[in-house]
Amino acid sequence: MPNGYIKRLFDDTLLFALKSKGAVVVEGPKWCGKSTTCKRYAKEIVDLMPIKTRDELILEAKLAFDFIRTWPCGKAEYCSLSCEPENEVARGLYRSLGFMENGEMDGDEIVAVLKL
Repeated sequence: MPNGYIKRLFDDTLLFALKSKGAVVVEGPKWCGKSTTCKRYAKEIVDLMPIKTRDELILEAKLAFDFIRTWPCGKAEYCSLSCEPENEVARGLYRSLGFMENGEMDGDEIVAVLKL
């Protein structure tokens, strides 16, 4: 295929839907080729969840924590959050912001704490 595109089973279904309906909503798991396939065949794309860069996510998180440090709910020593153990992206982001996993679990999620 040109440009290294790998044809997916979904290609023919999408083409049929676009020809018969004109507009299609495509949903599914992340990173399976939905956007790439749609961009290949559609005349116009409306991306409801544009991908953010790691730097954009870090900036947004830093802005959120700057707000937390204004003590909007009163003085606190710690801020805690949790995430699924297999979510390495979140765990890495939280570590880069100073959160430390403390060995506790909140249900099935790992707890991380930031000293304010």
